[in-house]
Amino acid sequence: MENTGRISTEEARAWAAIAALAEKQAETDSQQKETDRQLKETDRQLKETDRQFKEAMSALAKQHAETERELKGSIAALTKEHAETERIMKETFRNIEASTLHVNDSLEALSKKANGISDGYGFFAEDYFYNSFENGKLNLFGEQFDRIERNKRGKGPGEYDILLVNCQSVALIEVKFRMREKYISELLKKPQIFRKILSEYRSHKLYLGIAAMAFDKEIEKKCTDEGIAVIKQVGDIVVVKDDNLKVF
Repeated sequence: MENTGRISTEEARAWAAIAALAEKQAETDSQQKETDRQLKETDRQLKETDRQFKEAMSALAKQHAETERELKGSIAALTKEHAETERIMKETFRNIEASTLHVNDSLEALSKKANGISDGYGFFAEDYFYNSFENGKLNLFGEQFDRIERNKRGKGPGEYDILLVNCQSVALIEVKFRMREKYISELLKKPQIFRKILSEYRSHKLYLGIAAMAFDKEIEKKCTDEGIAVIKQVGDIVVVKDDNLKVF
């Protein structure tokens, strides 16, 4: 065989295949290196993520512990505040109770004082009208009365402030310092009881009168309408209004 220095077709193909394999291997090596680089980068990122996660968990744990500490502190403060509030409320209730007792005592004392004043006014009015009748002013209701009695009691309940009496008639005078409407109905109930407990006047004509230091016009009219005599102070004199007087 003669060697002409030329590469045969088969050799050329063989070298071409070798070159292609070498190029492919180089490409594969390059891809492998890139893959290794990417894997290393991924590993680095995973480690960084793990580090950040651990830091976040540590921060959360620290925050949780701080929150729990603050919560316990708040609960302790609220408990202390509640106890103080409860103490103040109990103290306040004790003070209110003591004040209420003091007020009740004061009101009771004032009530007794007021009753005393009221009784004093009542005694003054009774004394005034009694003296007025006693000093010769017994010609009332169209009759001349022979005698006057004060705070008359019989065999039973009740007391009659002033009685004007003669042989055939008796005038029952109720005395008030200030006249009030309720006294009218109270007086109208007395004639029946009066005749029972003071039997000596059972056959007498009975007149009713109310003597007071002060009368409202409406109440005065109601007394007159009921046939009750109105006896009142006008200046320094006693005025008797008996124009509609009834016998009870």
